[in-house]
Amino acid sequence: MEIKFVTNKSELIDLFNGLGLTQGDDAMVHSSMRSLGYLVNGAVDVIEAFIECVDLDRGTILMPAH
Repeated sequence: MEIKFVTNKSELIDLFNGLGLTQGDDAMVHSSMRSLGYLVNGAVDVIEAFIECVDLDRGTILMPAH
């Protein structure tokens, strides 16, 4: 498997903020982990980045768990 790029939580937060995700938003997430590249801490980084962007005290994250 060839790793094309490496992504960390900080980069994900910047990406999500750049897409317009802000504290207090309600977000439904459906994505391909593979499309995010190599994640330093795997799915944990993705989930923590969404939590920091949305602020669960003010917003909601919905994610399918198949």
